[in-house]
Amino acid sequence: MKKRVKSKSYNRWIMIDIVVVVVIIILAYFQSMGDVKEELSYYTGEISTLLYIGVVLFCMAPKIFLYSAYYFGVRLVIKRVQRRNLTYTVVEDIPYYREVLEGFTPYEISILANLSIEEKKDVVATILWYQNKKVIDIDHEKIIFFDNVLLDERDKFFIDYLKTRDLGYLEAYKNCSFEELKRKGYIQDNEERPNPFKETLKSIGFIFLSGILVVLLVLFNVFFVKSILFKIFLILAVLSLEAFIVFKRLSILLSGYVYQNSRFSRTSLGEEKTEYIHALQNFIHDFGNFKHTSKEQLVLWEDFLTYAVVLEENDKIIEEIEDILESGETEKRLSRVKHLLD
Repeated sequence: MKKRVKSKSYNRWIMIDIVVVVVIIILAYFQSMGDVKEELSYYTGEISTLLYIGVVLFCMAPKIFLYSAYYFGVRLVIKRVQRRNLTYTVVEDIPYYREVLEGFTPYEISILANLSIEEKKDVVATILWYQNKKVIDIDHEKIIFFDNVLLDERDKFFIDYLKTRDLGYLEAYKNCSFEELKRKGYIQDNEERPNPFKETLKSIGFIFLSGILVVLLVLFNVFFVKSILFKIFLILAVLSLEAFIVFKRLSILLSGYVYQNSRFSRTSLGEEKTEYIHALQNFIHDFGNFKHTSKEQLVLWEDFLTYAVVLEENDKIIEEIEDILESGETEKRLSRVKHLLD
């Protein structure tokens, strides 16, 4: 049996679809006004409302089809990768888990949940995690770094990132997290990872063959087909092929995204741990009261507050700590400017 870890980024596709479809319709409407005027100029009789609407829809249809094909082509590829990464094989089928995930950093939990990193929430969760481990503290909206704290190489990367805001340190910390999970046997290199070069060649071949078929269908429709119903059928077939060609073009453009986000797969041990993470997410969502909890309550909730952030059950703390990070970055820039002026 398969289950999928809950993710806001995956669930918000419905809202994105609605917004994009509305934008497509509005864009197609305004871009079709010139065509509508031209079509109506050939009509000598009285232009009724029904006729005007029909002409508008007729002129808008090709543009709506084209824009929709591009959008839903991109959406299909991205959503397919996201769904695969969020899906795991059930081992014990436990509904809830309420224990601390000993030995796992927020980055590692995020990787097991969706085989990738979402920097915004994962950085904030990691700050809380290090605060809970007494490596840093947040006092008067500033990050305080404790001296004489034993840190391994990976810890140093993250602390150096907080001190310098150098994204290179953050990238190094992320890579170490992936490597650590591989070393522990929770993830592995994805053997079914698509090769961008081969996928590009296949897509080019499909585009070429589909293009030839489109030309043949159009010629056949123009010179040989007399039945109206069969003409409509062939037109729909041509439009479907055009949509397929658009999708294959997008597959070429998105091959890098697919390759990058399909690097790893879970091992059987990783599947088991992901089930515990999902059960913990269910427990926090159904029984916890973390949605409006502030960072000041870290002492009370300890690791569970960190889990609430990394598993997308608390957005308030993300905003609070992001403000601290941004204010710290502003202070550093002002300090640099002052130093240059001096």
